Amino acid sequence: MSHMTQPARMAPLLTAFLAAGALSAQTVFINEIHYDDASGDSGEGVEIAGPAGTDLTGWTIIPYNGSGGANYTPIGTLSGTIPDLGGGYGVVWTPISGLQNGSPDGVALVNGSSVVIQFLSYEGSFTATAGAANGQTSTDIGVSEPGNVEGQSLQLTGTGTVYGNFTWAAQATATPGAFNNGQSFSVPSCGITIGTVTATCNSTNPGPGDTYDLSIAYSGVQAGITVVNNSVTGSVGGDDPAAVSNGTIVVSGISDADAYSVTFTAPCDAITVSGPAPTCEPPLDYTVLLINEVDYDQDGTDALEFVEIKNTGAVALDLAGVKVQLINGSNGLPYATFTLPSFSLAAGDYYVICGTGSAVANCDLQVSPATNLIQNGAPDGVALLDPANTLLDAMTYEGDIVGYTEGSGVGLEDNPALIPSYEQQGLSRFPDGVDTDQNNVDFSLRCVTPGEANIATNQFCLCEPPTFTVNPVCVDDFTWDIVVNVTDLGSSAAVDIFNDLNFDFESAVGTGVYTIGTFNNLDLVSITVTHDTYAQCNVTIGSITEDCTPPPPCTENEMELTINTDTYPDEITWVIQEAGGGPTVCSGGPYFQQLSTITEACCLPNGCYELVMFDGFGDGIDAPGGYILADATGQRVLDSDGTYNATGSANNPFCVPVGFDRPIFQQCDKEDWLPNDVIVATENPDVSAEWTVGDQTDDGYQFWFFDADGGYSRRIFRNHATSGGFGPANATRACHLKLSSIVTLPLPTNRLLNVRIRSRVNGVDNEFGPACRFRIPSPAITCPATKLIDNPNNANFSCGVTREFGSSDKVHCYPVAGATHYRFRFEADGGGFVRQITITSTNLLLNWATLPLLDGVTYAVTVQASLDNAASFCPAGDVCEVTIGAPVEFRTGTLLESGSPAFAVFPNPNDGNSLAIRLSDLGATTTNAVLDVIDGQGRLVLSTGLAVQAGRVERTIAMDQQLPTGLYVVRLTAGDRVLTERLVVRR
Repeated sequence: MSHMTQPARMAPLLTAFLAAGALSAQTVFINEIHYDDASGDSGEGVEIAGPAGTDLTGWTIIPYNGSGGANYTPIGTLSGTIPDLGGGYGVVWTPISGLQNGSPDGVALVNGSSVVIQFLSYEGSFTATAGAANGQTSTDIGVSEPGNVEGQSLQLTGTGTVYGNFTWAAQATATPGAFNNGQSFSVPSCGITIGTVTATCNSTNPGPGDTYDLSIAYSGVQAGITVVNNSVTGSVGGDDPAAVSNGTIVVSGISDADAYSVTFTAPCDAITVSGPAPTCEPPLDYTVLLINEVDYDQDGTDALEFVEIKNTGAVALDLAGVKVQLINGSNGLPYATFTLPSFSLAAGDYYVICGTGSAVANCDLQVSPATNLIQNGAPDGVALLDPANTLLDAMTYEGDIVGYTEGSGVGLEDNPALIPSYEQQGLSRFPDGVDTDQNNVDFSLRCVTPGEANIATNQFCLCEPPTFTVNPVCVDDFTWDIVVNVTDLGSSAAVDIFNDLNFDFESAVGTGVYTIGTFNNLDLVSITVTHDTYAQCNVTIGSITEDCTPPPPCTENEMELTINTDTYPDEITWVIQEAGGGPTVCSGGPYFQQLSTITEACCLPNGCYELVMFDGFGDGIDAPGGYILADATGQRVLDSDGTYNATGSANNPFCVPVGFDRPIFQQCDKEDWLPNDVIVATENPDVSAEWTVGDQTDDGYQFWFFDADGGYSRRIFRNHATSGGFGPANATRACHLKLSSIVTLPLPTNRLLNVRIRSRVNGVDNEFGPACRFRIPSPAITCPATKLIDNPNNANFSCGVTREFGSSDKVHCYPVAGATHYRFRFEADGGGFVRQITITSTNLLLNWATLPLLDGVTYAVTVQASLDNAASFCPAGDVCEVTIGAPVEFRTGTLLESGSPAFAVFPNPNDGNSLAIRLSDLGATTTNAVLDVIDGQGRLVLSTGLAVQAGRVERTIAMDQQLPTGLYVVRLTAGDRVLTERLVVRR
C-alpha cells in the first residue's frame, strides 16, 4: 500500500513518494512507443497523453541507451497544447528516428522546467548516468516489440484519467495521434465506502505529549488508490484499500495536539476523513482543590470577606460545577451555595470568591451579599464540593461542626478585637496549600493574600514598621544617653521618637542618628519609634539600661567577652562562675542592640571558671553571631559560633592565666582540615630539653579539642616515648598529632571546635595556651585556599608589609599540596586597579612591565592556587595589604608627602645592638606613642614610651644584645592607630 504524508514533515520519504505514488497519479504521461519493426525501423516515435489544453512548451522526450545509461539524439521536441480528442483529454505523437532496439533502452519525458516526469524503459531497466534523468532508475514497461511486424506499437490500454489507471499491452496496430486500442478517458467511480471512524488515545498523561490512533473502517476495494495522511503526525498502516476488500485503515501515533485528516487518490479523491483530536487527559481530579484562605470578619459591615480555593494538582482544572458552601454552625446546614462557572484554574493557582470585587484583590467571582457575606461563628464553616456533590474539603472556625470539621476548629478565630489590623487578617493555610486534615493546625491567623501564596507574616499587614537600633552611651560616671540610629522608615514618611522616662523626644524625623536623654545610672528606659499613620507599626525597645560607674582596676586577669548579637539580643544572657557551678563572678544581658558587637569586661582571679551562655528562646545566637572570651592581650579562651540551644557551656572549665603553648602559626584558625592531617604544636624549649633525659613518658604536649558550647571535649597527650607514627625520633616529634589517630571519641566533622595545647615537663602541666578555631568539613575541601604568609615568625612574612617594586623584593604565599600554579591578585582604588600575575612558584618577584605597582599605594592582595595547570583556581584566602615604597631611611625630604602614618624600623635584619624608629604623619594632636616588641611565642619582651613631636618620632633604642636570634613583631600604638613591622634579629 502506498501512503503519502506532508513532505515538510516526512522528507526522508520523498523519494519513495515519487516512485510509489507519482507515477500512478501522473496526469501527463507516455502513452505509446514504437522502436522496432520488421524492416528499416520506420515510423518510430513516442506519444504522450494528458488533459486537453496542457501547455507543452519546452517539453522534450529524451532517448537513453541502456548499455551505458547515457542519453542520445535525436530527441523529441514538443510544443503547443494537447488537443481535446474526447472527454477533455488528448494525445500528441512525436516522431523520433533511430530509437534503439533495447535490451534495455528507454525514454524520459521532461517538462518545461527540466523536471523528469517519467523515465520508462523496455526490455529491462537501468540507471541513467547523464542528462536530465541522471541518477534515476527507469521503470520497465514489461512489454516489448519483437521486430517482426510492420505498423504496430506498444500502447497503454484501459479506462481512466491518470497513468496508473492504464496497463501496457503487447504490440498492436499503431495509433499515432489517436487514443490507443482499448483505451478510453473517463473518471472511474470509487470502489470503497467509509464506515465507522474511531480515534483512540494511546495514553492519558496530564498535559500535552500523548498520542492517539485513528481507525477507519471501509467496505469494497479500489485498485491503484493511495491513502494520504494529512494529520501532520502519525503513520499509515492497517489494511490497504487498493488490495484488501472490507478492511480497516489505521493511522497510528498522531499527536494529541494535531487534528486528523486522511484523503485518497483518484478515483477516491472526493473522500476526506477529518476531525478533532480526542482529549487524551486523565479524568478530572477534583480532590486537588483545597479551601486555602478564609477572611470572615472585619470591622463594621464586613465588606472585604472572601474564600480562596487553590489547585494543588499538576495540571489545570475546569471549575465548572464545583460548589462552595457556607455552613451555619448552629444547625450544620448550608446558608449559601455558590456554583462556580467554567474557569480553567492553572496548576498551583488560586480562585477567589468575594462579596465586593472592587475592594478584594484578585477576586474571580463576585457573589452577593456584598457585605456580611460570611457568618462570624461561633462556630461556622466553609465546604467545597465537586460537581457530583462529593465533599472535597471543609474547615470550621471558632469551634467544630459535625461532618465538616477536619480534626478541630477550636482556636481558629479572626477577631478584630484581638488584632488591630483586623481588615488585613484572615485564616490562612500555612505552609501554603498543605492539608494534614487538622483545621486548627493547617490554618492560622495571618496577613491576607487573596489570589496569592499565603505568607508567614501575622503582623504589620497594613504597614511596614521603621527599623532602628539603640545604644546607651555614657556621658560621665553617673549619667548616660541613648543613641537611636534610624536606618529605615518602613512605610512611614517620617517618624517620632519617644522615651517613657522624661520628655526628651524627636518629632517628624527621617533616617539618621538621634540622641535621647539624659538618664541616671541603672534607669530602665523604653524607646518607641512611631509610624506616621498606623499605631500597629510603632516599635518599642524596652528595658534599656546602663551603669557608667567605672569598674575597679583589675590586678589579675582582665577578661573580655565579645558577643556578636543576632536579631533577638533580648534573649541573650550569660554568667561566668567558678568551676563546678560555683558562685557567679560576672554576668550580663539581656541586650537590645540587634546584629551588633557587645563587649563586656570581667576581672578574674587566677583559677578555673565556666562561661554559661543562655538564650531565652532556646535557639542560641543565630548566624553570623557568636561570642569570644579572651584575655587583655587578645588571647582567646573560648571562640563560639553560638550554636547552642537554651544553654551553652564547654564540657570542661577554662583556667587563667592563659598559657603560651599553641599550634604553629599557620594552623591557628584553620577550618579546612582533612581527617588525616597532622596538627603541630609550637616547640616549647622546656619540653625539647627533656628529650633523652629521664622518664620520656612525662614530657610532651596535650592537645584539647572541644566545642565552646558543649557536647564534645577530647584531650590527647603526645610524649617523647611514643612515635605516634612520626619519625625520626627527636626533640620535636611529640609536637605532632595525626588527627586520624584519635580513634576513641573521634573528631566530629562540620562542627566548629576550639583547639588548645599545653606542655608537660616532668609530669607537671602548664596552663593551656590560647584557643584556635578548628573545623573538619565534610565533604572534604579538595581545592584549598591560600594567602600571603602572615606568620611574623616566618622568614617570608608578607602580610601588612612594605615592599619595593621594580627591584628584587618578593611576596610569598603558603604552598598548597599538588598545586601547579598560583595567581596573585593586587587590587587598589576599590577595584579601580586590578593586576593578576600567575606563576608556578609561591614566591612572586615584584617586578614586571605591564600595569606596574605604584610607589606609595597600598594594595589588597589575595592568592589562589590551581591544581590543574591554571585551567581553574581554588577560592582565594584572606586578604593581606602590601604597601609599595622605598625603605623610609632612603627617602629624601619628608618621610611621606601626606596620608597615613609611615612607620619604619631599621636596620632590619638587626644585630641586636640598637633599633632605630622613624614615624611620621601622626597628626598634630598625637603627643605620645608606645612601642612594644613581641617574640614568636606572643610574649612581650620590650615596651617603651615615645614622645611625638609635630606628628613625628625619630629615636634609637639600645637593645644591648638582649634579644636572641629570631623573628619579632614591633608594634607601635599612637592614639587609635596601631602599626606593626616585622623585625629579624641575627647575630
